Amino acid sequence: MLNTDPHLGLIIGTMFSEKTTELIAALRKYEVIGFKTQLFKPDIDNRYSIENAATHSGISWPATLVETANNVASVADLAEKLKAGIQVVGVEEGQFFEKKLAEYCRHLVNERDTIVYVAGLPVDIMERPFPTMAEIMPYANNLIFKQALCKFTQGTAEVCGRPASRVIYLGKQGLNPETEFRDVGGAEKYSPRCQKHYQIDAKT
Repeated sequence: MLNTDPHLGLIIGTMFSEKTTELIAALRKYEVIGFKTQLFKPDIDNRYSIENAATHSGISWPATLVETANNVASVADLAEKLKAGIQVVGVEEGQFFEKKLAEYCRHLVNERDTIVYVAGLPVDIMERPFPTMAEIMPYANNLIFKQALCKFTQGTAEVCGRPASRVIYLGKQGLNPETEFRDVGGAEKYSPRCQKHYQIDAKT
């Protein structure tokens, strides 16, 4: 049964785990029953579309762009662009937002009777938690954990295919992996790994 009470949902998982697909599916369900929805995404995420939130597989949904500075999306800009009468708010790429997103989500749920769903990465390529996602997690009423499929292969061997909760970074030039970085990209820059093969690739 679809939960129509105000609540905070958090969709977390590695890249290629269909987080955006899950988020769009949730918004679509609420629209079917007549709820007004609005989806937000950082304006630095223009991988597949500028004005839509889009999945790696081509599914898209209209999105309101949120201004970013130094690769951090502004919660104040999101709040300013939130339309009157919206009952369900979706936030894409939550890890790119300021930490105060957590408090704003609580405000929407508790004081404005809004349903909120945030999708994002829990950790970076070095397995360090993204602060904003870690801040939101304790307040989530509905936690949805998504996994991808490990793409590790050696030579002519078959692709691993185990559940993947990590990614490796393929575009190593120009970035220091010892510091937190936010490099928006798709399969050309990242590849999902199970824990076993993440450890192997992380050492090479």
